[in-house]
Amino acid sequence: MKFLPAFCVLLLAAASGAVFAVTPQSTAFTYQGSLSANGQPANGNYDLTFSLFDDAVAGSQVGATLAQPQYPVAQGVFTIDLDFPGAFTGNQLWLQVTVNGTPVLPRQAVNAAPVAQYVLNGSTRGQGVYEVYGTGQLVVTAATSTYTLIPGLTQTVYVPDNSVVHVHSDGGVQSTGATSTSYSVVDIGLFVDGAVSITGGQRRLSIANTAALSQLIANWSIDRTYTLPAGNHTFQVRAVNGAAGTSPANVSSGSASQLMGVLTVTVINK
Repeated sequence: MKFLPAFCVLLLAAASGAVFAVTPQSTAFTYQGSLSANGQPANGNYDLTFSLFDDAVAGSQVGATLAQPQYPVAQGVFTIDLDFPGAFTGNQLWLQVTVNGTPVLPRQAVNAAPVAQYVLNGSTRGQGVYEVYGTGQLVVTAATSTYTLIPGLTQTVYVPDNSVVHVHSDGGVQSTGATSTSYSVVDIGLFVDGAVSITGGQRRLSIANTAALSQLIANWSIDRTYTLPAGNHTFQVRAVNGAAGTSPANVSSGSASQLMGVLTVTVINK
């Protein structure tokens, strides 16, 4: 069974109950993952392990391995609290996850510096930055007539009451046309709970190859702020062909950094 995950990591500050008190930040953080199996959102119980390393590829393990046998995953989404006491000393660390004994690559960078050392009042539950990256390439052709999910650019985030949500996405699109008369037109759309954002949530990329240069690349960038009801909300970036008679285009990538898309969701308590 092939697992294709997309991850985001959130470091949470501890909240105090009174305006006069200050509470040192906990070493724990909340990890939210999106897991697919054989191309479909995973459902069921999975054996998960979590380890910290001091390098993105090799390096040495920092602290112990945390095991969560038979952890429930529903509709591809799971959330778990992790704690590596004493691990965060100011150096960049990477989180290695295994699913049923299979390492999930690449490792995910974890912020070495927590978001806040102290808070004076209120709660930070559900507040944070959630980020996922492209895990594969979407080929948009003339037959791509409806918005199609860009692999990896999807995540479900809990939004607490009295919050605003800022969503950002960017990435690259490469025309596959090989002649000076070839071109590609691709529309990129930001979706929330299955609906495209009509206002400020769509971009059109028109890529015209030249006699000297072909297979050119253009980039999209979308920023949008939402006020949403409390609960889980799914954010996605999708693409569709923008004009008839155009050359196919490669949208995002799981390995080419020049094309890899990103989807960042920032939840801010008012």
